[in-house]
Amino acid sequence: MNKLRPLFLASKWVGLVLLFAGLIVYTLFQGDNASWFLTYFFGLVLLFILVLSLYRLKNWRLVRKFNKQEYFAGDAIDIELLLTRKSHFPVSYLLVRQPIPNSLLAGHTLRELAFPFFKNTLALPFETLEAKRGIHRFAPLELRTSDPLGLIERSITTGEAETLTVFPAYFPEIADKLSEAAPERGKNATHWTIKKNDNLHGLREYSAGDRIASIDWKTTAKTGTMMTREFENSAKSRMSVGFFGAPHPDFEAALSAAYSFVRKMVEENGELRVALFGSPSETLDFNQGKKHLSELSHAFAKIKPQEPAVLLPLLQEELAQSEHLLLFTSTTSEALLREVHKWGENKVTLVALQENGPQHPQIIYLSKMAFSRRKGGF
Repeated sequence: MNKLRPLFLASKWVGLVLLFAGLIVYTLFQGDNASWFLTYFFGLVLLFILVLSLYRLKNWRLVRKFNKQEYFAGDAIDIELLLTRKSHFPVSYLLVRQPIPNSLLAGHTLRELAFPFFKNTLALPFETLEAKRGIHRFAPLELRTSDPLGLIERSITTGEAETLTVFPAYFPEIADKLSEAAPERGKNATHWTIKKNDNLHGLREYSAGDRIASIDWKTTAKTGTMMTREFENSAKSRMSVGFFGAPHPDFEAALSAAYSFVRKMVEENGELRVALFGSPSETLDFNQGKKHLSELSHAFAKIKPQEPAVLLPLLQEELAQSEHLLLFTSTTSEALLREVHKWGENKVTLVALQENGPQHPQIIYLSKMAFSRRKGGF
C-alpha cells in the first residue's frame, strides 16, 4: 500500500491538471469575462492545493511522553504527544494514530485530531490506558493530513518505536499476610521472616543501595573508605524463593504475591536466591542492597506461563541445591504436589492462592482477592 501512495497522489494531480486544461479550453471557446474569472479562480485554488501538497509532514518533530517513569500492573497510562516544528505553515488538519501493542490492548488504536493552522507547537493527550504486566512495544505513529478541500490526502509513518515495561503489582503487606495464613501460626516462619536481627555481624565497604543509617562513620573516618554495618540474619542468608509459573487463571495474582515478597526482601536488604520457573526460566542471586530492584522487576515483568511438564525438571534441579525453597504457585496440580511431598516440608514450602474449597494441610493459602487488584504504590 505504501508503494502505491505516490502513484495514487500522482493520478489525482493528473486528474486536476486535465480538469484545469479542459476549463481553459472551455474558456477559450466562450471568451466571456465570467468564464475567465472562473478559470483564474480555479487556477488559484489549484496553486493553493499544490503548495499544501508539497509540504513535508516530516518537518514535524514528534515526542511521545508518558506520565510516569515506571509502571506497575493496574496503573493508569497517560500518553501525551508533543508535535513541534520550526516554521509556521497552514496545514489544515492532522490526524495522529498510535497503534497499541496487542500485549496491552489487542486491535486498538489511539486517535487524536488536531487543527494546527499556523501553530508550530501542539500537545495532544491520548485516552488513558490500564497498565498490564509485560513488555509492550509501541510502534511509530502515523500522521495523516490533506488540503482544505480534501482532494490530496497524504500520510506518513514517523517517530521512533518505544518499549514500555510494566512490572507486577506490589503489595508491601505480604509478610503480614503470610504470617496470618501460615499453618500453625508461623511454624515455617524461620524460612521467610523478613525481621532483622540486631546482632552486629561485621563491617563491609559501602555499596550503592545500602541504607545511610547503617554507615559506620567512625570507621569511615579512620580508613577513608565509607563502611557500613552488616547485621546477622541467618534466615536471610539461606533464603530461596521460587515461582512456579504454570498456566492458570490465577497466574498474574500468584506472580504479584511472589514479586511482592521478593521485592520486600530486597528492600529490607535481604540476601536471597530467586528462581523463576516459566518462559523464560531464570535464576537470580542477590546480595544486600536495593540496586537489584530494577533487574528483579524486569525479570518478573517478562515471564510468561509454561507447561508443568517443562517446569518440573527445573524445579527438581533447584530443590537439589537449595536449603529450603519458599515456592509461590498459581496451581496446585497433582504432579506438583507429588514433587513437593517427595522432598518433604523441611525442603520446600508451597504458597498458593485460594478463594474457597478444600485446603491441603502443608500449603500456605493466601486470599486471591487480596492480590486481584493493586493496592498502594511505590
